[in-house]
Amino acid sequence: MGAAHAGAAIVDCYEPGPDAFACLATNTQTKPSVRLHQAAVVGVLPSCGKVDLYLHGKRSTRNSLLPREIGSGEPLENHVSVDAIRIDEVLADGCDLLKIDCEGAEFDVLAHVSNEALSRAKRIVLEFYRTAGDPDVIIDRLRSAGFDAKIVESRPDFGVIGATRR
Repeated sequence: MGAAHAGAAIVDCYEPGPDAFACLATNTQTKPSVRLHQAAVVGVLPSCGKVDLYLHGKRSTRNSLLPREIGSGEPLENHVSVDAIRIDEVLADGCDLLKIDCEGAEFDVLAHVSNEALSRAKRIVLEFYRTAGDPDVIIDRLRSAGFDAKIVESRPDFGVIGATRR
């Protein structure tokens, strides 16, 4: 959001959670270079155009498209139906930086995005959870799409991958 604050970029934010979206809208209302989209970014779009967003209850930043808490694995039962958009559509116009933070759904999103769509991003920063999958799968996927990719932060349960187009 720093670039948007300086007026140097257009920032598209996708946030499916009703509470987090409301907070984001409040925090960006004076920033005309920020475009908000209340939708979940997915790899495969269901025919209804909506997906279930499972609500954490205590931390809206831990809502997930997966029916379990990404850290503990405990089931999340409460959910709301939210609009969804395919990542290929999100990347249609390209971007300088794609940040992916989707509480375990990153593996599904990257498994279903085309190399052509990924090639429209110059850089990627992605948070991953080991309980959702092996980060080497993501690194291999990004490398096959023409990125230099590596883990830039690693903790026992999650980490961050940085990738730059070759």
